Amino acid sequence: MGTVVCGIVGDSQAGKTRLAEQLTAALTARGLRVGYLKHAAHGLDPDRPGSDSARGHAAGAHLTRVVAPEQIVQRRGQAPGEPPLDTSHLDVEVAALTGCDLVLVEGYSRAEHPKIRVRRAEHPPREVADPVVLDLVSRGPDWAQPDVDAAMGVVLGLLDGQEPVVTVIADGEVVAMHRFASQVVAGTVLGLASALKGVDEPRTLTVTVHVPRGAPGG
Repeated sequence: MGTVVCGIVGDSQAGKTRLAEQLTAALTARGLRVGYLKHAAHGLDPDRPGSDSARGHAAGAHLTRVVAPEQIVQRRGQAPGEPPLDTSHLDVEVAALTGCDLVLVEGYSRAEHPKIRVRRAEHPPREVADPVVLDLVSRGPDWAQPDVDAAMGVVLGLLDGQEPVVTVIADGEVVAMHRFASQVVAGTVLGLASALKGVDEPRTLTVTVHVPRGAPGG
């Protein structure tokens, strides 16, 4: 199986890079080698402190790559004692992101890889190409732990390549679930959907339940 790709898409200032940082740090702590690829449609300044490429690199990304119309910048994490990278050849292809277990892609919203879509609470979801495997709503400079856990579940599910990715949202809040609970929800929903006319091997299933006041659980 090739390198797993997971996109992070959404409007500007919606928290895409911060989520990539938090995910990279959490995944790196698990021993995974994470690449970070960003599409900078309006150009970039790779040497600016706090730039997106610098932030992805500092979070522990094995490789960080930022693509702009006239420039491509790639940064590599350096192990202790490892010789420095020859930085004279930064305009390399995206395929050069080798040696990574996972590549987090910021931007490229029209591509067909799985995506985590983020937005501010006051904005509607941005229209992007399917599949969107998780929607998150940002309410501050950092992502809350349940949001990071939900994104981690998506990424780990993609890495596993065998189990469906399940996201439960209650009144706009992502509900963190253990693997067993995710398996139960996935099995129940997929089993019911398979019996419905017109549902044939769907890539994404969305079920919304409006609970009346006074009803059990309401």
